[in-house]
Amino acid sequence: MAPIRQSNAERRRGRDECREKLARHIHDKLGFEIKPSEVRLNPRANDPYSWRALLGKEELLSKIFAKNLSDHSIGTYRLLCREVGRSFEAVPSNTQRSTVDSVISLSTPEPSFSFVIDKLREENAKLLQDVDELRSRADAESRQRYLVEEDNRRLHSNQQWLEGQLRDCADAVDYFKDSVARCFFGLDKVLPILEDLRKDASLHSYKPHRDTESHVRMIQHTGLRSGL
Repeated sequence: MAPIRQSNAERRRGRDECREKLARHIHDKLGFEIKPSEVRLNPRANDPYSWRALLGKEELLSKIFAKNLSDHSIGTYRLLCREVGRSFEAVPSNTQRSTVDSVISLSTPEPSFSFVIDKLREENAKLLQDVDELRSRADAESRQRYLVEEDNRRLHSNQQWLEGQLRDCADAVDYFKDSVARCFFGLDKVLPILEDLRKDASLHSYKPHRDTESHVRMIQHTGLRSGL
């Protein structure tokens, strides 16, 4: 039984804190002094205040405001304390419409300053996030562009070096072609001369041989005559 009594005590304490928070909001917003014990989620017709949900919170709050404050759990009390002035606010009562209508019929409500500020903060945070993403994307694209430009410069430099090497090779080929042509041209002139020299050498080597034979025969003939 002790845990149940403790739970009930916590619930009563949460409800009382919620009533005090709502009463203080009514006073700050409208200037009406309402006792915490007389604060209602469903104000009576003669109550000087009503409740209005802000944009986007109608469905959730309509379920909460459809019950009496004493019928809720401690979790709901905490939610009301946290969201008063943010998701819903006190407005002057309108006897021409019911309390439920004041909460549910909110197709075109006038947002409060706190709601507008919260929306602006959300939009500003979203814009900052978008700016950060765009900045990161721009930095990545800039780095990628720099790397591509570096590759292009390196490729251009390599291309120029290869073109220079190709020109040097072409010049070397032309030089060797010219050298070979000159060699063949020289050979065309030298070979006939060498052939003539070879022929002359052959003739000279044959003539002394014949002279020697004649000289030998002459000596032999002279010797024979002397012997006679």
